Amino acid sequence: MNRDQIIAKTLDDMRRFENPVEDSEPGTADRAFEYDRDVFVPEMLKRLPDCEITTCDDLGLEVECCESCHGYYPHYDMYVVDLSEGRKGWICCAVRRVLFPETVIASDDPVRLELMRIFGGDESEGQGA
Repeated sequence: MNRDQIIAKTLDDMRRFENPVEDSEPGTADRAFEYDRDVFVPEMLKRLPDCEITTCDDLGLEVECCESCHGYYPHYDMYVVDLSEGRKGWICCAVRRVLFPETVIASDDPVRLELMRIFGGDESEGQGA
């Protein structure tokens, strides 16, 4: 996919996680449009390279993608990474943990890991999720 295709697909994907506009308060559609125009699209254009980009779906890994990365703030939460053969990737945290476990584990915040151990399982679960 190229940068423009990813932006269009990401906007569509984000809509699946939002409340329908008709169920929202008045003016929500206008604010959503303004946010997309003024924040989302410029941020995506800044972050994504202007080339063919491999996405989570393209990789075909048996990993459940992160709903938060894909659905709510992908323009901030998704990662642009260097893949093999000079390819660029646009991936979520779950796929990043599979592709680059050493890097992710090394960069994990010790406080966050401790909280994950306390509230959500052992260290390996916190590092691989």
